[in-house]
Amino acid sequence: MIVSHTSGWASNDDVYVQAYDIAELMNRTFSDFLAPEGTNTFESQCHYAFPLSGTLGYYSNFVYMGDRYINPSLDNSEYFWAPIKVTNSGVSLMDAHTWKYKNKEFTTDGSWNHTT
Repeated sequence: MIVSHTSGWASNDDVYVQAYDIAELMNRTFSDFLAPEGTNTFESQCHYAFPLSGTLGYYSNFVYMGDRYINPSLDNSEYFWAPIKVTNSGVSLMDAHTWKYKNKEFTTDGSWNHTT
């Protein structure tokens, strides 16, 4: 489960927790960052994580769908989509400018870049 802190329209460092059963989430703490701390989840807030089957035989790949709100011009807001990789050691939002999904694997080209 990926959650965003309560920061209104502003982006922040999303956090996540992993569990195999939804009941396990009740006793977990959201303390692991989805993206590198301080990147404000690449200037976005999580809207949805679209599941894709992965090489591990279950949903081990996801597409992160984040909102980039531009307040007060909300009609100019954007979406940010990026690969999420799930492994036995954790979950990470891949730093990718361009990416593809083929044969149940993500491939990336370049690094994410945001200009204001």
